Amino acid sequence: MNVRRVRGSHNRSAPFHNRAACPMAVLLAICCWLSAANSQWLETTIDLSPCTGVTEPSCLAFCDRDNTVWIAGQTVGPESGNVAVAIDGVTLAPVAKAHVGADVVNAVCYARQENKLYFANGGWFGDRMTLSVIDCSTRASVRTIRVCRDPNRLCYNPVFNKLYSANWADSLAVVDCSTDTVVARMCIDGGTGDMCYSLLTGAVFLANSSANTVTIVGGATDSIVGTVTVGSAPTSVCAVLGGGKVFCANYGSSVADSTISVIDCANNQ
Repeated sequence: MNVRRVRGSHNRSAPFHNRAACPMAVLLAICCWLSAANSQWLETTIDLSPCTGVTEPSCLAFCDRDNTVWIAGQTVGPESGNVAVAIDGVTLAPVAKAHVGADVVNAVCYARQENKLYFANGGWFGDRMTLSVIDCSTRASVRTIRVCRDPNRLCYNPVFNKLYSANWADSLAVVDCSTDTVVARMCIDGGTGDMCYSLLTGAVFLANSSANTVTIVGGATDSIVGTVTVGSAPTSVCAVLGGGKVFCANYGSSVADSTISVIDCANNQ
């Protein structure tokens, strides 16, 4: 496995140009920038409480087939619990609401091939070991899937049409999205963190912050096919589309890290 660590640096010797820039031109540029900023940064604000009874929105996911944004939040009263609300991407109006499990939703993930949404149920009450599934075509909750205690990270792999659910500790469950059944479970050493998939190989990469490693799970085999040592306390991973590389951000534990590890996906098996 080829891993490169890239350390950030600053070019202190770069020359300073255009010291005699026209003050009027600079002022005009600033005014144009402020005008654009005021008109583009915030289009509107949607208050979910009066129209849906939902407060404390926590997670978002976009369903591109019907151009809706789904938001997980809390509701009180006769329908108290955690719900998901769909907002139309054009009219910005609520168009659907469905109940999901538990009292906290830790993550939401969209499986485009099946047109489904998966909600990771956590918190202190309710069923903390499941995923709630919403069919975006009917905009209704269709089932729950028992995965692992307190699922908090989700990753959809379109190469194999599978969803990966990791919990706070050391468990990973693999769900076949066509049947919504768990096809594999595995223990991950060093804790679980951010996940991503490689379009080149179909493998899933999972950051292990406590072990300073990245675990690689084969998309076809549903098993661990490799472990790569990276920097200190890796927290986030990102795959380059078509580039065959995964970038891993090393946050650092007792001492701050300043590196990015680059993993070659072609050699992960």
